Amino acid sequence: MNKIYHLITIKICQFFLVLALFFHVGTSVADRKSFICGYKNVIYYLNSLITHDREITLRYMEALRVGVITKDELKKLVSILMRYRLLPLSQEGKCQFYNYLCVSITANKGKTLDSYVDDYLQKSPDGPKNCYVYSSGRQIEVPIFGEDCRIAIDYRIRPIPFPLAITQAGLESAWGTSFFSEKGNNFFGMQAIISKRKARENPKCMVPRRNARRCVYNFESIETNFFIYSQILNSLSVYNKLRALRYQSELNGDPICETSQKMTEGLKHYAEDPNYVQKLKRTVKTVCQIIDSC
Repeated sequence: MNKIYHLITIKICQFFLVLALFFHVGTSVADRKSFICGYKNVIYYLNSLITHDREITLRYMEALRVGVITKDELKKLVSILMRYRLLPLSQEGKCQFYNYLCVSITANKGKTLDSYVDDYLQKSPDGPKNCYVYSSGRQIEVPIFGEDCRIAIDYRIRPIPFPLAITQAGLESAWGTSFFSEKGNNFFGMQAIISKRKARENPKCMVPRRNARRCVYNFESIETNFFIYSQILNSLSVYNKLRALRYQSELNGDPICETSQKMTEGLKHYAEDPNYVQKLKRTVKTVCQIIDSC
C-alpha cells in the first residue's frame, strides 16, 4: 500500500474483511442482484473510512487552531488534506496537486504520500497556514481557518452514496464481468491516452489490443480502486457541481437514493457517452429497487 496511488492505508484485518465481502459477489458475476448486494457491503464499509477521515480532519483542525496538536496528528491532518487536494504535494512536477493516476514512470520518482508529507512539514513545521480551493476553475490559496477552506472541507471529505457508486461500478464493469475489472480491479472505467511506449512499460497500465496508446489502470486491490474513484469525485474541479448537489441534498435530508439521482447531473464529464447521465438515472433507480431486497 506504499505506492503513490495507494491513498489510504488499511489495516490487514480490515483489508481481508473487505476482500471477504467482495468474494460474496465474485469477480465474474452475471447476476446484477448478486453484484449490487455484495458491492453495497464493500462500498458501505469503505465509505466508513472516508467518514473517519472527515471526523479526524475536523478534530485535528480544531486542535491546530488552538495550538494543541501533536506531531503525529499534524502529519495525519496534512496527509488527508493532500489526498483531497486541499494542500499540494509539492510546488513542482506533474504530481503537484496529486495527479492520482500518474502514468509516467518517473513522474513521482518513487515518492510516497508519507514522504511528501514529511517534505511539507520540514518547510512548514507548525502546519499549514493556507489551503487550496477552486475559484473560477483555478486553484487558489485561502487562509486555513477561513470560511472558504471550511466549506471546501465540508464539500470534499464526504462519502459517495453507495447507490451511485454501485451504479457506476456496474455500468463501467459490465456488472463485474469485464476483462479490466477481473484482471485489474478496475470497476470504474479509469483510463488515459498516453504514448505507446509508456502504456507498454508502465505496470499500472493494461493495454487493449485495439488501442496501444490506451492505458486502462491496473489496481492491486478493490479498495484502492474505490478510494481513487471517490477522491477523484471529491476533489477535481470538474465535479464541483456533483459535490454541491450532494451537499444540498444532504442538507435537505433527502433519502440516499434521491441524493444519488440528483448527483448524476454532476457526472456529465465522467464518460464520453452523451446519454451517460440518463443511463445513470435509470440504473440508479433499478439499483435502489434491488437494494431493498438485499
